[in-house]
Amino acid sequence: MLSRVTLGLCFLIVFAYAKQTVVVEAFDWDSLSNRTAQYEKIQNAASGLAAAGVTYVWFPPPSQSADEEGYMPGEYYNIVGSSSLLSAINTVISTGMEPIMDTVLNHRTATYKSTCDGNWNNFTDPDWGTWAVVKNDYYCYSSSEMYCYSNDCSCGNADTGENFCSAPDVDHTNTGIQSDIVSWMQWMQANYRFVGWRFDMVIGYGGSYVGHYISSTPTSFAVGEYWTDDTDQIVSWIEATGYKSTAFDFPGRDNLKTCVDSNNYSDMLWGISPPGLMGAEPEYASTFTDNHDTARNDKFGSTDQIIQGYAYILTHPGTPFVFWDDWEVSEIQTAIKTFINIRNTQGLTPTQKIYVTNHVNGLYSVFLGGATADCGGNTCMKLGTGSWDPDYCGSGWSLSTSGSNYAIWVK
Repeated sequence: MLSRVTLGLCFLIVFAYAKQTVVVEAFDWDSLSNRTAQYEKIQNAASGLAAAGVTYVWFPPPSQSADEEGYMPGEYYNIVGSSSLLSAINTVISTGMEPIMDTVLNHRTATYKSTCDGNWNNFTDPDWGTWAVVKNDYYCYSSSEMYCYSNDCSCGNADTGENFCSAPDVDHTNTGIQSDIVSWMQWMQANYRFVGWRFDMVIGYGGSYVGHYISSTPTSFAVGEYWTDDTDQIVSWIEATGYKSTAFDFPGRDNLKTCVDSNNYSDMLWGISPPGLMGAEPEYASTFTDNHDTARNDKFGSTDQIIQGYAYILTHPGTPFVFWDDWEVSEIQTAIKTFINIRNTQGLTPTQKIYVTNHVNGLYSVFLGGATADCGGNTCMKLGTGSWDPDYCGSGWSLSTSGSNYAIWVK
């Protein structure tokens, strides 16, 4: 492996946000309890994912962590299941896909207690002291109990985002910390060939720092987890990154889930645009049905409902994500393959034009692929129990696929 040196700060950043991109989250919450075993599963699944048209594979957090799952990172350079991870990545790349890494930078768990206040806030690999912890970071059990007491220790500056109460929040205003993070990300790229990032809990620190980390690494795709249903807040975060990252479309996902569950699609148009980030900033909207968090407590729905969700996100604007649990269900996987093929064959992209013709109780229908008017574009689809087809548009449309409460036509 290469030494831990800065590999240079001037990179050509090539973004894929307007291209035909499909990302798979290659793990779920349960599989994170054995990340090494999951790497082997990813390796075995790689050829099938690539054949389906997946372009990026999202790997879990790689570093040693206080939790099994990797979301309480400690020693950055201590990589769990290193050889298995590299084998999986090499296989992914050999099939034509590219790996992106789950990057947890908001908080960090310490190796030792400090002598100044007795808290767990001395870190190793890289080595940081209490100065790396924001001064207003409090424990879950009490907002008056801090991870670093400024009257006893040399704490960092104030937090630039929301508090994470389960571990010390990192002071991203510190240029030394920024340099250490960039060096580690570059080291991960040099040794494990990652080309992009999924940034965890970006609501916890300023978006400008994410922009800096992306600019300092050769990045072809990035997405941030800004978990809120407030579209405007997510757009503000994207702006703060300098438009260097996409963001997960939580508002759009939750709205879609409600509509599919109720069979009422009245809210599938907000004004003249699709709901959520898809309508506000489609080029920067990463769309999804479930992920390792939502699937635990807020699952999208039944198998039929999940397929309806994919019929929507894989034909609509934004960059669609496929969830590992869904891919492992044969019926859902078959549908996903069909939808991705339609997306690629029809040239559907994150910034395509769409024209919604119905959004009522029992029916949603839309023309896609450059549509600016009724019967426009090269693709159309419907969701819901209501009947609809594009026959009134004249000849040229053919049914490509259909199932429970969905259908897609192409020309």
